[in-house]
Amino acid sequence: KLCHDIAEHCHISQSAITQRANDYYVYILHSYDNFLISTIDSFFVQIVRACAYELGMLDDYTVQIDANSLITQAVNEIFVTLDKPDNKDLLQWLHINLHRRLKAEEPWAMKADMLNIGKELTKESYKEIMSRHEPFTLQQIEDYNQQLQLVIEQWQQHVVESAIRAQNIIRSHGLQWSDLKGGSRNGLGAIDKIASRNKAAIKQGLGKTAIAIAQDENNAITKSMKAELRDAITNMFRNGLRQALSDIVEHYNSETYTDYLTACLIKKNITMVGLLSNIEQHYRDIANRQAKMMLENNGELISKIISNTSVPFIYEKIGVKLQHFLIDEFQDTSNLQWNNFRPLLLESLANNHSNMLVGDVKQSIYRWRNSNWHLMAHELPRDPEFCDFLHYPPLTTNYRSLRTIVEFNNNLFHFLAENIDQIRDNYGDVVQAVSPANSTNDCEHGYVSIDLKRIPSKKNNTPIEYNDSDSDEADNDGEQHQQAMQWIVRHIEDCRARGANWRDIAILVRKKKETQSIAPELNKLGYPITSQEALRIADAPCVQFLVDVINYFITPKTEIKYSILIHYALYVLNMDTEQALTYASQHTNDDLEELILNTSDTDYEPAQIRLMSLTEMAQTLMHVFRLDQWDTTTALHIQAFMDLIYEVAPAVAYSVPQFINWWKINKDNTFLPLPDNDAISIITIHKAKGLDFPVVLIPFCNWDIINKNDDTIIWLPTDNTPPPFNNIPLVPVAIKGAQNTHFQQQYLAEISEKTIDAVNELYVAFTRPSQELYVNISIKENSTDNVGVMVSNYLADNQLINSLEQEQEQNIHFGAPVQHIKNKPAQTGVVADTSHTPIDHDNALKNITLLNTGAYKALKFQPHLQGLPLTDNEEEITDIAQLPQDQHGNPWLNYGTLMHEMLSHITTSQDTDKALDIMTNSGHITRYEAEILRSAMDKMMAISGVQKLFNHPGTIVNEHPVICPDGKNLRPDRVMITPDNTAIIIDYKFGIEEHDAHHRQVRQYMNLYSQMGFSTQGYLIYGSLGKLVSIDK
Repeated sequence: KLCHDIAEHCHISQSAITQRANDYYVYILHSYDNFLISTIDSFFVQIVRACAYELGMLDDYTVQIDANSLITQAVNEIFVTLDKPDNKDLLQWLHINLHRRLKAEEPWAMKADMLNIGKELTKESYKEIMSRHEPFTLQQIEDYNQQLQLVIEQWQQHVVESAIRAQNIIRSHGLQWSDLKGGSRNGLGAIDKIASRNKAAIKQGLGKTAIAIAQDENNAITKSMKAELRDAITNMFRNGLRQALSDIVEHYNSETYTDYLTACLIKKNITMVGLLSNIEQHYRDIANRQAKMMLENNGELISKIISNTSVPFIYEKIGVKLQHFLIDEFQDTSNLQWNNFRPLLLESLANNHSNMLVGDVKQSIYRWRNSNWHLMAHELPRDPEFCDFLHYPPLTTNYRSLRTIVEFNNNLFHFLAENIDQIRDNYGDVVQAVSPANSTNDCEHGYVSIDLKRIPSKKNNTPIEYNDSDSDEADNDGEQHQQAMQWIVRHIEDCRARGANWRDIAILVRKKKETQSIAPELNKLGYPITSQEALRIADAPCVQFLVDVINYFITPKTEIKYSILIHYALYVLNMDTEQALTYASQHTNDDLEELILNTSDTDYEPAQIRLMSLTEMAQTLMHVFRLDQWDTTTALHIQAFMDLIYEVAPAVAYSVPQFINWWKINKDNTFLPLPDNDAISIITIHKAKGLDFPVVLIPFCNWDIINKNDDTIIWLPTDNTPPPFNNIPLVPVAIKGAQNTHFQQQYLAEISEKTIDAVNELYVAFTRPSQELYVNISIKENSTDNVGVMVSNYLADNQLINSLEQEQEQNIHFGAPVQHIKNKPAQTGVVADTSHTPIDHDNALKNITLLNTGAYKALKFQPHLQGLPLTDNEEEITDIAQLPQDQHGNPWLNYGTLMHEMLSHITTSQDTDKALDIMTNSGHITRYEAEILRSAMDKMMAISGVQKLFNHPGTIVNEHPVICPDGKNLRPDRVMITPDNTAIIIDYKFGIEEHDAHHRQVRQYMNLYSQMGFSTQGYLIYGSLGKLVSIDK
């Protein structure tokens, strides 16, 4: 398809195009070192690492992607250190705010709030704003908080007094609010709630019906009322009710109500801002102690280094070789990323090199990840340093989709662009041509099917201002899910009957929780699926059981105990569900530790397990309960979970309580790797961007423009607000609550951005299919601001559907179903299941090949293999059978590495116990392994001449890097500097063969120290061979 169009555009034959492409293909392969293909983040990491290398820090830090674990550690550290004298002011501040919350009867999950506000530290927008301001002090926040509280209390007092006055008047006349027109639905009952200081009622105010009555007493009576009641109501209004109600309405119409709403909005988050500087300090300290750099900090560091520099020197190590740049998905680039790239592109342009920025603002759906589509749409074309170089070659042909899909999307999004002001500019080029290959008369034209359903409200008799619709929505959501599942299955079966492979079908959803609800249902029906959300590690019973048991050893709560007993009965004792529930009930009061450990036929005592480090405890319990043998998929989950523990353990200081806290926060983001099998893809729209599928199903095409549960914080300047709000320069607010406050303008701007986000998500979803698109839309009554309504409006405007009020369920389709769906190319080694009958298997995970049992036991549960080299020198291992064995009888593959680690903690021959305590307490080794190392150390010290070397007077330096004249780092195992300026250099080897290379290595160390002015002696200690070798110069 593409070759045909290129040949036509360039006026040359297709064969010439093919030949040229082949020539360039060969040229690229032979010159591949001239290419650097990477993500922007990886590119920045390489640059920072190059700088670190120049400073001799190459091995001294690691890059960490997930910042949440460090934020969790920082918050935990704040609580642990509150009793220190330096934190006296912080402790007092927390006490004051806690007392204030209790007095106001407001719940305060202090730690959860601290973790939530701590996430601001990782946001590019926050960093950019705070770079221009000093951090807030606790006293500054406390003073500001009191000013806000005063605004709130004064306004509430006025409206409550008016409500009490109105309440007293109606009572003095022997009437109730329901006696007035409208009865219980007139909304005047809100006055009683306001009078009782109900905060929700005060904030919400009066509804439209109540306001109409307050403004005109004729709206309070009806012709059908008895004359006595009409007269009583009229007299009541004349005797002060008219004025009281008018005062209430006036309070809500005044500028002071805007002040009140603004104060409430700011106060919700401002308290926690006082802790941000404390959290940030601990966050940075922990990162420094653990030698970690957060991924997002690389860009920030580069930005600081290159500021006010025309051609930044740090790019020389990578950028000097690169002449042309292609930045893909440019619409998802952040301000920081672009500002870091600008110097490189300007340098390239100055040297007459060409560059490409590729993107589509209609597919910008990552704004929550700092992306800024305005760079591509507005800022770059107006940039005086770039505007003269810009060219916009039109990309007007769709090579992916068949005619019907292309034309449907052209018409739909052209309609939306004409009717939604916010997207008009971005969607000016939305109309695409169908590729010539998809335009021929002999090819199929594709199919679009849309099912529309109206969901009526179930509480039509409740006043709208007090309609608590949570249970109503839950019922609707349950019915909607059931209907969507039936819809999905119907279309899967239909597509399979027309030749579709499982991998040809993708189900796109907006939210992760929707994948979690769909995947189990399709699994039960026997459909093979591939979905990261369906492969969540935390959903495995074996993992839940292990976490519960670990948790129970530190927090023996009844609910944890009950969960453990049920899992234990189901999977260890092999009971059915009813028997397991009975078993759990019968043993609730028993000593759980004794019960389970005795039943499990183990020699471990509960007291022993409780004293273990995190990694040792997890490994022990895994073996005690044989968790890898529960069922066919357990080994995969438990293997991944154990790997995760070893990865996270250093970050939580090998602490069991800290790991449990980390797990509670992060468990929903831990997944098994996706298998490359023939299966239906269940995927979010955000992860589907850039992909295509023959058939796409969108079962929940009804996401809202404004998510009512969205508590995203936005930092807003206060310079255009009245006192006292402008007493600090900026405040964090949840923008969804900013309507009718002094931040109304920013609220409208954010709604505009969210509208663009929602339409862009719809565009990405609707442009994924190549052959067929199926859309299911359920529209709730009175719903206006969601994408389903947008599609419905388009269909109604073109008279393609009837009014949903007249007909609750409708189907509209375009084109005809493809007679034989063209299959998507398979991954290498993946065989498609072409049968029509659903596969009979319990779980998609069964398609993943299990590791060899021996390798599984020997490698995956050795904590020391996580992120460490196998040995100090790979050539040392020549006979695994001669290596020591761990407590499970497996070869101890990293024995040499741990011996080196132990020796790095040793100064004299008396330090063995100290070194082993450090390694055991940190969780690097178990007690069993410590005894093996102790024995090995005793044997090494028994070698003639070794003990003298370890007790020689002088300065000891273990594994300290030395920079060579050529810039390389050398790291001898041990160097002793004696009083007579002699450097005694020792290197350890724990293999079973002696090599000349070992001698050359020590001579290299000796020559280096000789150049530094030292006399030198060199030795090799072969621990496994029991040999000390003196090295000549």
